This record gives sequence, C-alpha cells and structure tokens, in this order.
Amino acid sequence: MISVRTFLLLAMFGVITAVSRRCSPSHGPPGDAVCLRVSGYIGYQWATCLTDTYIKIKSNNRHACEGTPSTRYCYYQCMCERYDKCDGHSVRGLCSCNPTDTSHTPASLVPLPSWCFSPNGTTCSWYNDCLQKRYPCPGSSAANALILAKNFCDLYADHKNSISTNGQDWIGAVSKCLQFVLVPILRPWENLAITCTSIKNVTSASHSKCFSGLPFCPLSFSDQMTIFWTIKGGFTDAFVDAMKSFWEIVYGCLKQHTTNVDLTDNKLARVKVIVKKHASMDNTPDIFAGRLVDAIALKQKWAANGLAWYGFHEVAKTSTDFSVNIVLAQKSDFDLNALIVPLPSLRNVITSLGDSINGSLTCIRKWTTSMLTFSR
Repeated sequence: MISVRTFLLLAMFGVITAVSRRCSPSHGPPGDAVCLRVSGYIGYQWATCLTDTYIKIKSNNRHACEGTPSTRYCYYQCMCERYDKCDGHSVRGLCSCNPTDTSHTPASLVPLPSWCFSPNGTTCSWYNDCLQKRYPCPGSSAANALILAKNFCDLYADHKNSISTNGQDWIGAVSKCLQFVLVPILRPWENLAITCTSIKNVTSASHSKCFSGLPFCPLSFSDQMTIFWTIKGGFTDAFVDAMKSFWEIVYGCLKQHTTNVDLTDNKLARVKVIVKKHASMDNTPDIFAGRLVDAIALKQKWAANGLAWYGFHEVAKTSTDFSVNIVLAQKSDFDLNALIVPLPSLRNVITSLGDSINGSLTCIRKWTTSMLTFSR
C-alpha cells in the first residue's frame, strides 16, 4: 500500500518494488504509466512518472514529490492530476484501471520522447513534436485551438522583451496554463477517448480559465493590442473560433476605455456592415461573417497594404438584417511578427471601402464606421 498525504505526493520508490524500479527518483523516465492502488482511495488508478518541476507548476506548488531534495521524479496519481483529488476518493472516470489489463500500455501508442510527458510549459516545440505527433488534426477546429496555444508560447519565447513586465507575466501565465491543460491527454489511458473534437473542446474550455489567471484589462493599451494582434497574426481567416473567447476579453477591456471620434486616430478602426439575412446564416453566423469579411479584405487588398482584421457576427436590430463587425489595425503598429511595408492611413482604407460599398459591393445594405481612441 502507498500512503498519500494531501498536497504532498510520495516518490513511491522503495514502497512497491515492482513499481519503484520503473520511476527512479533521479532518472525517471517521465511518461511511464502504472496501475496502482493508493491508500485512501477506493479502487485502482493510473499514475504517471513525472518531474517534480512539472508537478509543482501544474498544481501551483500545492503538490510535490516527497523525498530528499535531490528527488526529481515521482509517480503522480491520475485523481490528483486530472480531478485535483489528492486526499482520497473513489477512483472515477478515465483514472480507473485494472492492474491485469494491458490494453492501455504506452507500447500501443505512437512513441514520443520522454520529455513530452512532463514539459516545463515554455518549450513551444511541444505542440508539434509531442501533441500533434500523437494526435494530428490538420484543417480542423482542433488545429486552430492548438495554433492559438502555440502562438501564445511563441509570443512569450520570441518577443517578451517587446512587452512590459506585466504583459510578459500575463502571456507567460496563459502560455503555461494552455500547455499544462493539454499535457494529460498524452497519458496512455486517455487515448481511447481522445478525438480531434475532444481536443478542441478541452482546449476551448481551458481558455476562460487560462485567460483569467491574471487580469488582462489593467495592461496598457499597447500591450493589449500587441498581444491580441500578434496572436491573431498566426491565422489568415477573419474569424477564428479559437480566438473568440480571447476577443471577448479584449473587447470587454476596450469598451471600458474607448470613445468614438472622427477619423483621426490611425491606430484602430471599427466597421459595421449590414447585409440581407438568409436562413443559412443562422447555423454558423460567426463563420459566415468571417467569410464575408475575408471576401471584402481580398477585394480591398488589405493584406497587401499591411492591414490586420478580425470579423465576427453581431446580433442585428431587425430579423431581416445580418450584422457584421470588422476591426482593422495596421500590422506594423501591433503585430510583432509583421513585415515593414508602406502603409495607407486607416482613414484612406475606410474611404476606399466606402467607395466600393457604394459601387461594386452591392450585397452590403448599410454600413457605419468609427475610429477608436483610447485613454492611456
């Protein structure tokens, strides 16, 4: 039997010899999985050999390997890692196991380097070399969710010195949180339940939690826009489902500090267009809105002119209208990965858009625009 104390995990070596030899306190290897009966719990559960560093970061320093100061690895029980239940409960869900069943052994899965199972939260190659190697989901909404997480990691790794200390702290916290939410799906007992849809759902569900770990609104306008547009720059489509919850946080902050002014501020523009609604728009309104904005962007040559844009659906005032919001920015102002290109003023961009709406863009029934200025 293995005793487990609340908020402290045993290294487990020297307790059950058949298990202890597989997770050395000094060498691991990380990722080794075993089916154990842990004291205080009802039933057998999975446990994974992981680094003490990973366990501390994953649990916000509430859990750690027990042993000498040199203990680097120990088994982390599934009920602790997945459900944060470390003081003894009935083993449930995917954590439950049968010690005589070998169908979930790591040998049946795509082999991965041992470091994949216990990352430090800042190694951005983890997404390609580990998660996507085991669960490739090209072209799916899950892929967008993973791109978003990797974009946060890349922003922190490549450009953190271009952002304030507070902004660095926020990006770093989000980046680690998003990666650690996904690490457990590499566990061998998760494999039978993981699909591209479930990866997308797990990642999407984590966004609110990870984005709210540190408050975003207190960051400066420059930090807010730099973080948003640099992350958005990793996508080509106007609307990206994985970006929606992040945009809602950004927009909530902007509404606290913005006032509409004449077309004089050249930092950010907002355009609202109204088109005639038809039934097909009801199923996926944000996606339809994004496609409409991308069609406008192509016709207006926004990409060639160094512009960034984000488009989404907004509930219209009448049942016959379909309302689309477009946010425009100059990439060189905020996107840290943007190339330096000659840029038109946003005022001229809006004027050109208006000329097209009055001419060739006949699908648009009404439109309004405003520049946004921000209290610093």
